Amino acid sequence: MTSLLLPFVLALAADAAAPAAPQPAPASPGAAPPAPAVLVVLNANIYTAADAAPRARAMAVGGGVVRAIGEEAAVRPYIGPKTRVVDLGGKTLLPGLIDSHGHMLSLGTRLSDVDLTGTTSYEQVIARVVERAKTTPKGEWILGRGWDQNDWAVMAMPLHGALSRAVPDHPVRLTRIDGHAALVNQRALDLAHITRSTPDPQGGAILKDDKGEPSGVLVDAASGLVNDVIPPITQAEREKRLLLAMQECARLGLTMVHDAGISTQEWLAYKALLGNGTFPIRIYAMAAARDSLADTLLAHNGIKGLKLSLRAIKVIADGALGSRGALLGSPYSDDPHNLGLATFPLERLRELGELAFQKDLQVRVHAIGDSANHGVLDAFDHVFGGRPQPQARWAIEHAQIVRPSDIARFAKLGVVASMQPTHATSDGPWAESRLGPERIRWGYRWRDFLNAGVPLASGSDFPVESPDPLLGLYAAITRRDLDGKLPAGGWFPDQKMTPAEALKSFTATGAWLAFHENEMGTLEPGKQADFVVVDHDVIGGDPEQIPKSKVLWTVVGGQTVYEMVSSAAQAAPDVQPFLAMARSNKCASQRNRLFLIDGKLVFWDWSGGCSDARFGQVLYGGSTDSVLCVFKDSIAGQRKECRVSAYSALFETMLANIDRPDLGLGRSHSVKPIKF
Repeated sequence: MTSLLLPFVLALAADAAAPAAPQPAPASPGAAPPAPAVLVVLNANIYTAADAAPRARAMAVGGGVVRAIGEEAAVRPYIGPKTRVVDLGGKTLLPGLIDSHGHMLSLGTRLSDVDLTGTTSYEQVIARVVERAKTTPKGEWILGRGWDQNDWAVMAMPLHGALSRAVPDHPVRLTRIDGHAALVNQRALDLAHITRSTPDPQGGAILKDDKGEPSGVLVDAASGLVNDVIPPITQAEREKRLLLAMQECARLGLTMVHDAGISTQEWLAYKALLGNGTFPIRIYAMAAARDSLADTLLAHNGIKGLKLSLRAIKVIADGALGSRGALLGSPYSDDPHNLGLATFPLERLRELGELAFQKDLQVRVHAIGDSANHGVLDAFDHVFGGRPQPQARWAIEHAQIVRPSDIARFAKLGVVASMQPTHATSDGPWAESRLGPERIRWGYRWRDFLNAGVPLASGSDFPVESPDPLLGLYAAITRRDLDGKLPAGGWFPDQKMTPAEALKSFTATGAWLAFHENEMGTLEPGKQADFVVVDHDVIGGDPEQIPKSKVLWTVVGGQTVYEMVSSAAQAAPDVQPFLAMARSNKCASQRNRLFLIDGKLVFWDWSGGCSDARFGQVLYGGSTDSVLCVFKDSIAGQRKECRVSAYSALFETMLANIDRPDLGLGRSHSVKPIKF
C-alpha cells in the first residue's frame, strides 16, 4: 500500500543471507562440493508428497527453491559458513499446504466484522450484534457472518423480529455460514425497499413469515437487494482485508489459496499488494463469471505468476444444501415443494465454456445438488465434444451430491472434483434430513471419486468452514467432527481418504489444478521451497492429535512468512538499551509506541524523527541481519522494502488503528504493548 509511509524501526529475526542459485548434488565423492545453501533443515520428519521419494530427514534451500532433500548425509555438504542450520528435533515438515477453494476477501471481512461462528442459538447471535452496536455510531451498518440455524436447538430459519427489536438504530446484515443466505433487520429491509410485494429475483428467494411478510432471510441472489444499498468498501480497505486474510492463511500453514470468484476490484487490490511487496502467500485467482473481470480475462487470456495467477473463471450453478438452495433432481425430504435454485443458466454456461475453451482458460463451477452437478457435466460434455479433456483441468467445485452414474462421467471427461472435507463433517449431523436415507449415500464421496480415477483437490471454502487445513486433513482421514455428533468410526467411513491421499489433495493436486505442478506442490530439488512445520506427525501419527496440532513455521519461496515463538522466548529481549537510545535521540514522544511482537521489539516512530537502523543494532549486538525492515523519510516518501512480508498485514492493521495500534492483533501474532 502506498499509504504505508510511517517510519518504523523493526528489530525482528529474519533470514537475510543472500540466495544461491540451485545446483545439483555432487555426482560422485570426488566432485567439487555444492555451493552453500541459505538454509539447511536437519533431524526432520519430512513428508514430500512426491511419489518417487515420499519421505526424507533433511533439506537444503537456496535461491527460493529446494536444493537437496533426503537423508542428512546427502544434505550436509550444502552447509557453509553462512548457512542457517535448523535442527527440528524430529518435528514434522510438510510441503506448503494448498487450499483449492477459499474466499480471501470474505475471510478478511470475517476477521473485521461480527464473528457469528460457533453460536448455538439465535439469542447468541443477537447478543453479539447488540455488543457491536454499543460501539457503532447510529445509522451505520453492522455486518457479520457465520450463523448456522442447524446448530441451534430450534433449527428453523430465524425471523427478523427479535433482531429488529434488539438493534433498531442500525441496519444489520448477517451472512449465513455458507454465504448463500443473509439475515437482515427491519432497518435494512426498509433501506432496500423490500416488502411483501417485492418479487423474488432470478436465482434467489425472499423468505416470508406465516403472514406473507419478509422474514428477514434472503437466499442467494435475493441478498443482492440489500448488498446494493450497503456503502462499498474503499480500495484501501479491500487491500487491508486481503492482507489480513493472507496473513491468517500463513499462520495456519497455507502457502497457496485458490481464490474462488474475485472481482476486478479484488484483482487490482492484489496487484497493488504484489507491487508493494506485501504478499506473503501465493494466490491462484478465479474471476467471478458475473463480474467484468471474466470478460477481461476472455479478451486478454490468462496471467501466470509464481505469486499471483489469473486464468480461471468461477461460475455458481446453484445454492447451498444448508439453506435448501442446492439444486436437486427431486424435492428436499424436509421441504417437499422445493427443488432448490438454479443460479446460472446452463445455456449461458455452455456459451461461456466454449469461449474459455478456445482461449485455453479454466472453468470451475460451484455445483452442490445432484441436478446441478448433472447439468454442469452436460455443459462440459457439450463443450468438450464428448471427448475427454483432462489437460483443460476444468473442475466442479464442491461436487457434493452426485448421482452414482455421474461419477463415471467425471472420469470420462477428465473433470476434477474440487471438494472440501470439512463440509462433510459439518453437514453430516443434518444432511440426511435434507436428502433422505437413500440420497444421502450420493454425498461427499471422496473414496468413490478416487477409485474412479477422478483427480480430487481439497480445500475448505473458508470462511464457510475454518481456513485451518489441519482440520481438513483430520476430516479427510477420519470422517469425524470435533463435537462428537458423528459416529466414532466416522460418518460413512468407507469414503475416507488415506493419510497419503489427504496430503496429496492438499498439496500436489492443488498445485496441479493451478497449473503449477512443475514449480510446487511437492518437496523435490528445483521446486519452490514452500513448506510448513507442525508440532505433531499429522500424517503418520495418531489422527486424534491432528486437530490439536500447531503450525510452528511457514515458509514460501524460502522466506519465512510465519513463525511461532514460545512464551519463554517472548520475554527474552531487554528493553532498557532500546529505551536509553530512544530517549537520547529525543524519541520519547507521546505518540511513539513500543511493542513486543512475537518476542521481538518493534518501535513505532509516529513522530517521524527517530528512524535509525542503530536501534536494531543496539538490541542485537551490532548485527544488521536482525533488522527486518526500516521505514523512514515519510515526508520524502522513501521506503526500504521489507525483506520478509510476514508482518505486513499486522502493520497495516496497526496503521488503520493508529489510536489503538494494539487492537485485535492477537489472531496471528503475540502483541504486547510496552509502556514508553
